[in-house]
Amino acid sequence: MMRPQRPPREHKPRFFKTHAFRVFLSFVLFGSLLTLGYGLAVSHQMRQIHNKMENFRVQEEIKNYLDNYDEDKAPILTRSLFINIYDEIEDIPPNFRDLLRGLPDGTYFSSRPDGIGGPAFHRYLIRSLPGQEKKLYFIIDDGGFEARFGLHDQIDRVFRYGFFVAAALSIIVGLANAHLLIHPMARLLERVSRSRPEDLPVGFSEEYSHDEVGALARAMDSTNKRIRAFIEREQQFTRDASHELRTPVTVIKGAVELMEQLTEKDKKNIQRPLNRIQRSVSEMETLIESLLLKAREETAMGTASFSADTLVKDAMQESGYLVEGKGVILSFECTGNPSLDVSGPDFKMAVSNLIRNACTYTRVGTVTVRLEPLWFEVEDTGPGIDPTVIDQITDPFVKCEASQGHGIGLSIVKRVCDQAGWDLAISSRAHGTRVRITF
Repeated sequence: MMRPQRPPREHKPRFFKTHAFRVFLSFVLFGSLLTLGYGLAVSHQMRQIHNKMENFRVQEEIKNYLDNYDEDKAPILTRSLFINIYDEIEDIPPNFRDLLRGLPDGTYFSSRPDGIGGPAFHRYLIRSLPGQEKKLYFIIDDGGFEARFGLHDQIDRVFRYGFFVAAALSIIVGLANAHLLIHPMARLLERVSRSRPEDLPVGFSEEYSHDEVGALARAMDSTNKRIRAFIEREQQFTRDASHELRTPVTVIKGAVELMEQLTEKDKKNIQRPLNRIQRSVSEMETLIESLLLKAREETAMGTASFSADTLVKDAMQESGYLVEGKGVILSFECTGNPSLDVSGPDFKMAVSNLIRNACTYTRVGTVTVRLEPLWFEVEDTGPGIDPTVIDQITDPFVKCEASQGHGIGLSIVKRVCDQAGWDLAISSRAHGTRVRITF
């Protein structure tokens, strides 16, 4: 059974870490600051206008009173409830009399927190009458006017309500704009994250507008088309190459089988080249399987159980000829038979590459194969791996100078380990190498 390799799951970020939140926050802050600035400016201007109008009204009231006083020489009632005029200091209420006594002509201000309806604010204008020692005292009750009409409070209330309404509208419009701006990108991200290498989406760019996201979608669509075409060519090449390679291998195997049917006398003359042909065929089959595995995006995950120790023994037997006549002891230590979630052929291919490498490059000493419930290991007494390439030794076509192989054996092992979620550890010294696969 082929289990496709799924792309890594994309964890959805929290909203406050997304670009949508940044767009939303920028819009809300901009709208709120703009509303705040505009409201403060309007509120200040309305206060200024109100104060100017009030000052003008007071000046007109005072002028009207002075004109009438000059004509009649007698007090005239003012037209305002909030302006009191006195021409004798003793007529002024006691709470203002001591404050104004002895002051020269001019304008004065006072405030008290215990006024009726709120703080009491008063203005005092003192004017000397022409040709007389008498003075006129104008007491303007600004606090009373504000307490009755509450213009400043109304201005502040309108400003506060307007600010909160504008902020709420900014939040609503900000969320809507963030959704409109980010939603196309989120759809594109979801489409790309759900795609698989063997089934890349194409033709989806028409769903997007002619904007920056649409340009990105069209670029990705074009790239996916080229990748799909490349994958199709590569898959076709793999199928053709494997077919063409299998044909001569089949012919050679058939010829070897016919040779094995010869008489004992004839076999003596051809046994050694016959064994060489058999080994070459086996190596070619292994090479073909390795190339096919590297061409696959997924590995065959095992559903049927298999005996790991039996496959290891088979791999050791197939590589046994590599240590014949070299004074190398090939041994197997097994203390457990693990249950693995890979196919038997893939597991055997991985262990075969490790055993074959150890047997090939060990001239004298031992090659020890160990199988435990949690790991598999091959340790040899060979020359070791060049320190300059050990970090890249699992990359395709990377090999030591003394290597006569193709440089894909360890990359195949690494590929199987990655697909199965195993750890591959390689340690090497001057006289030996140890490779361990931890399940």
